[in-house]
Amino acid sequence: MSDNEIDTIEKAFLDNHTSKMNLLVVKVYAVTCLVPVAIFIGCAAGLYNYSLLKAGGSIALSLVFLAAMIFYYKKKPNSRRFKYFAAITIQCIVFSLSLDPNLKVTVSYSVMPLITFLYFDPKFSFCACIICFISAFLAFFLTSEETIRFYSLNVSRNLYLITSGSALLIEFAAMTTLLCISAVQTNKFKMSLIDHNIKMREMQTRILYSFADLIELRDGTTGEHVKRTSMIVSHMVNYMIKKKIYTDRISIEDLHYAVMAAPLHDIGKMKVPDEILIKPARLTPEEYAIIKKHPVESERIVRRTLKNVEDNKFVNIASEVCLYHHEKWDGTGYPEHLKGEEIPISARIMAIADVFDALCSERPYKEAFSVDEAFEILEESRGKHFDTKLVDVMFAMRPFLESMYEKPEILAY
Repeated sequence: MSDNEIDTIEKAFLDNHTSKMNLLVVKVYAVTCLVPVAIFIGCAAGLYNYSLLKAGGSIALSLVFLAAMIFYYKKKPNSRRFKYFAAITIQCIVFSLSLDPNLKVTVSYSVMPLITFLYFDPKFSFCACIICFISAFLAFFLTSEETIRFYSLNVSRNLYLITSGSALLIEFAAMTTLLCISAVQTNKFKMSLIDHNIKMREMQTRILYSFADLIELRDGTTGEHVKRTSMIVSHMVNYMIKKKIYTDRISIEDLHYAVMAAPLHDIGKMKVPDEILIKPARLTPEEYAIIKKHPVESERIVRRTLKNVEDNKFVNIASEVCLYHHEKWDGTGYPEHLKGEEIPISARIMAIADVFDALCSERPYKEAFSVDEAFEILEESRGKHFDTKLVDVMFAMRPFLESMYEKPEILAY
């Protein structure tokens, strides 16, 4: 597995985790918005000696921030900057409530630092603690005189600031130290999970490519075809992720599953008789009808073989790739005559990689087309056989594809 693939896997893991945590923070914040509401009700009932105007203002502020958080999350759910926005937002509400000495919100200052554990990010934990300290100390400073009067303290403001302020500083220093040490440990745990995930992917890749080797034992053409198409699919997916093509419709994780599934797309040919599979001539209509059954057979083998071994999402993506990679955009493909968007994106990717390699490869019944000729056929098939966006992806990859077929030695597995 290349460094680029490892980086991509790590990024996919982090993006997926960050998106989930960002959503959780939005939900947590939505719940915390009930606190200003509860305080307002308490003030209205005479339970708190707190201004109704201030309490109402805290409610309005919290709702404005909640709307901003929801908007930000919907626009970019896996944003790693979102957590800093959330930290500041939460502390703004805590700060607004702490401006009255009637309310004790000391524990509330630790809410965001504790949430930082979810992100496995020591730097963010430290920043959240600093934001909390600034918020707490500013509120402490602004309310010092009122607090002295409220509690009838027989001390000067300067003495109060020195004594209570130093205690506040010690308290937050201890909290920051403990939280940051814990955050470092959770980050190590995250990295171990990523490392384990990468090792599992490498093992899965080796197992899946062994299927290609099994096919190659019967038909060298099919075996090499599986390896080349897998490489094309891998480059297509990397380009699509980089350019954000269809990433709003299929997750990055599922795109990587499509790469992993690519070696399996022709495994159903194992069920095709030798006299048809390696026939050194064009197939008869009857023989071609038998070959056309291999997508269904591939899907059955994948379901039966991987059902209790692999992740269900991977099995589903692999099944799509196997069953639908001969479907066509205009609905004239097989086995189910799916049309346009009905064809899963994973299968559309596999389809164009499959045909391109078939065009550029020599077969018993035909000579290999040149890369130029293959691209001409792709252009003619745009919107007929293939998804237009994916044809554009192939054209963007043209330098790689040209080098691939001019220098076959780059196929190193």
